[in-house]
Amino acid sequence: MNRRHLFALAGPLALAAGALATGAQAQTQAPAPSKGPPNPLFAEDDEFWFETVRMFGADEYGAGSFGEVLAVSCQIKAGDYDSWYDAWNAAGERLAKEGDGQLARGHKVSARDSFLRASNAYRSSEFFLHANPKDPRVTRAFARQVETYKAAIKLWPTPIEPVEIPYEGKTLPGYLHRVDGTAKKRPLLILQTGFDGSAEEMHWSGAAAAVERGYNVLVFDGPGQSGSLHRDGLTFRPDWEKVITPAVDFALKLKGVDPKKIALMGVSMGGYLAPRAAAFEPRLAAPDRQRRRLRQRRALSGPGARRPAPGVPVDAEGPTRPLAARRHPGWDDEGLAGRPLGLHPWHVGPGRERPARLPR
Repeated sequence: MNRRHLFALAGPLALAAGALATGAQAQTQAPAPSKGPPNPLFAEDDEFWFETVRMFGADEYGAGSFGEVLAVSCQIKAGDYDSWYDAWNAAGERLAKEGDGQLARGHKVSARDSFLRASNAYRSSEFFLHANPKDPRVTRAFARQVETYKAAIKLWPTPIEPVEIPYEGKTLPGYLHRVDGTAKKRPLLILQTGFDGSAEEMHWSGAAAAVERGYNVLVFDGPGQSGSLHRDGLTFRPDWEKVITPAVDFALKLKGVDPKKIALMGVSMGGYLAPRAAAFEPRLAAPDRQRRRLRQRRALSGPGARRPAPGVPVDAEGPTRPLAARRHPGWDDEGLAGRPLGLHPWHVGPGRERPARLPR
């Protein structure tokens, strides 16, 4: 990193240090009513900061680099979706080119790591562009995300293979992560993303960790999710058991799967989809979920529930908070009237009905 980059990062790093100092001071003083410390980056833009934190978090399993995320963030103008795309797309292009060169020189580990970070950069680049699904930048970023991820897994030390799960005359794209190449029966984790994630992102959001702990892992994009939406135009459906049941059927035909030890885990909005599916799929031995989504659902649909006002999401961990005037283009004001809160019509499709009641 040259001197120019260091000067560019001085401001964000100072903000980060100030945020830490403010947090330490809060432990010894009575809290004063305030909004809290500003975001270390994108101080007035919670959406851009949230997605930047998402990129920082990918560092743990190799799909991000802390300094790299800082450097890219310094090139982005807060609130400017085109600026976000340009910076992260350029990062993806640079990393993919580095990976190609490293592979050509026989540096397979370095190439693997570059391709993985490139995949995540491409994924992030198109995040704020979904208001126009026909934008060619969206299509290209998705294609490059998949291409670079597949280049990475060819070099992975444990087996990861692309799969296609049969589903209503089409297939759902995904990946099977194995502990090793043997047919030894092991527990299987079916790992699902939510609204805006992808099967590729699940690599560093749970799959790699589960493989380290002795699980084989099946990840895939269901209707409305990245691969199925981009490739086949499949949109979300409320009866998610109709998605998970074919996945379990597929899993039971794989070698090395213990049929009595199949777990299902949903991440983000998958925390609603997973328990919905588990209520109707008895072959799941261990459904998991993020409890916050269930509490959010009860807050919106339980006895005495109140519908959120337009632009006001429910935060089940605390009071309701109005969104910023400029919201993510995937959010709408229709709440749960026909589709889950906050889903862009491209992901959901027209005419969706409310989910059927869960069995008591």
